[in-house]
Amino acid sequence: MTEYTAVTDWATITTGQKVRATRDGEHLEFTVSTKATASGVTLRSSQSIVQICTYDRPEWVLEVEKVMFVQPTTPGWYFDKDGHPWEVDDSVTLREQWAPYTRIRPEVEVAAEVFAELFAEFDAPNLMSHQADVRTVAARWAAKK
Repeated sequence: MTEYTAVTDWATITTGQKVRATRDGEHLEFTVSTKATASGVTLRSSQSIVQICTYDRPEWVLEVEKVMFVQPTTPGWYFDKDGHPWEVDDSVTLREQWAPYTRIRPEVEVAAEVFAELFAEFDAPNLMSHQADVRTVAARWAAKK
């Protein structure tokens, strides 16, 4: 069963969060499709899109899905929920109030993944002539520091 937490400031609701809107005992569960503002929020479900405004629908009570906080353990850089960067190492403990944290992947890691996929794609017999071009570009990326 999904657990929800009451929202007192609608502007804290962010895109992608699961939300339950309650009015007169009726519960509607949605995913937020746009960041909420103090005046309202746009919610979407598989069947509909609803705009709920605080100024014209004060009878709605919104709750967000309670997501268990998990401290990032992989060293590196992360964005918090507001897009601020944080460096994680053994001495840093991130706070739940700024979660979720999204890892910022290093260019080298992303480039290696992209080139691995390109090599696999160009492995087809009719694309073999392009493998040398891909390897040349991959070598240039590997040389970057």
